[in-house]
Parts: sequence; C-alpha cells; structure tokens
Amino acid sequence: MPGPDGTVRHSELSLGTGVVMVSSPGRGRQPPSKAGGYAATLSVYVPDPDQRFAQAVASGATITQPLRDEEYGARGYGVTNLKGHHWCFGNYQPGACWQSSAGDAEEA
Repeated sequence: MPGPDGTVRHSELSLGTGVVMVSSPGRGRQPPSKAGGYAATLSVYVPDPDQRFAQAVASGATITQPLRDEEYGARGYGVTNLKGHHWCFGNYQPGACWQSSAGDAEEA
C-alpha cells in the first residue's frame, strides 16, 4: 500500500504460511541511513547471483560485500539500498550446510 511522498505504508511478503510485513519508517522513526547503521539484513535467494550482481552494479547499488564464493558452498554479495537497509543476495540453500555437516558427522 503506497504512502505519501513515495513511502511504503504497508507491504507483505509471504512464503508458505509465513508473512513478513515491511513499511517505511513511521513518524518519529528514522531509516538506517539517517540513524547511522542498519539493524537487520534481509537475505534473498537468487538462482544466478552473478547476473544479479552485475545488475546491481549497473543500477548504482552500494556494494557492501563483493560477489564471492562462501566456504559453505554458496555464492553471493551484499548491498545497501537508498534508505540504508542491508540486503544479501545469493544462491544459498537453507539447511544445505547442516545437511552436509550431518552427513560428515555420521561418517566419522
């Protein structure tokens, strides 16, 4: 739901039975870019992090973590948006790290 001056009054992201509600800072609250940091990171799965990274760079995003391969097998990067919110994008599969670790533990 749009708010005044290009703000977001209310939005919902859903996955299965879960819902995350997101909005622009309300009266008396400041976005992270004005408060001097960020309070959370949103991580988003993308199947092709290299393509998304190129798109982010071309769009002028502020890169906070360069595109890289992680020790747990994922590939991704971090950015900060215009309001100072931190996002990570990558091909990380939730649970994959623990599933492979459990297999290693069973073999030991």
